[in-house]
Amino acid sequence: MHNIWEEHSKICAFYSDMNHSIWKPELPGGDENLHFLADYCGVEASRIIRTVQTHSSTIRVVKDEESYKDYKDDTLSIKPDGIDGLVTDVPGILLTVLSADCVPVLMYDPKENVIAALHSGWRGTCNKISAKMIDIMSREYNCMPADIRILIGPHICGRHYEVGPELSDMFSVNFNEDELSRIFLPAPNSKLLLDMTAAITISCINAGVPVDNICDCGVCTYEDVSLSSYRRTGTTTDRILTGIMLK
Repeated sequence: MHNIWEEHSKICAFYSDMNHSIWKPELPGGDENLHFLADYCGVEASRIIRTVQTHSSTIRVVKDEESYKDYKDDTLSIKPDGIDGLVTDVPGILLTVLSADCVPVLMYDPKENVIAALHSGWRGTCNKISAKMIDIMSREYNCMPADIRILIGPHICGRHYEVGPELSDMFSVNFNEDELSRIFLPAPNSKLLLDMTAAITISCINAGVPVDNICDCGVCTYEDVSLSSYRRTGTTTDRILTGIMLK
């Protein structure tokens, strides 16, 4: 487990590596994994939210325990279907996202005491899920974008994320030419290199977050062999679990 954002004493934030299969409660020994995570964060396992991610830009607002009680199941976790973003101001609820090369994005407003967790793959990044979350935090919790801190978690970096030119056309719907020139760089064989950190940063700045409030953890899943990477291994059975919780 890797603790992150330790400068903020009111939150617990972390990501897992290949030594921890805590995101797999359905496997043999899975209950132990889930309870390990609960013990690590100091919460009941029933207060861990896992989502079925679909590369959407759908966000779930968790107002209180009643707002997610209908999602409880036998694994003691919560599984909203088709949700790629979670936000709450309730202490003791652990928000989690799964990723391999996609981007886990954590947000924290220390003034309003609000946290958020996002799964931002290229589709979510293209559709500006981070900016959507900032808007929801502003409307639902009176957060000021200038107060929101953002941490971009481990993901495949632009040096290794080769994509087809059609992605640039898709991003052009929501990003201008200057922004596209920072998000996509030329690669051999008419391919492009996609820098999702740049795209997410641009989205957040345009939503009113100061650039100094945005931090990239600087860890590339393709380069760090202790982390899951679909592009490096070709396997879909391993994931990184990134979590954030108000203490």
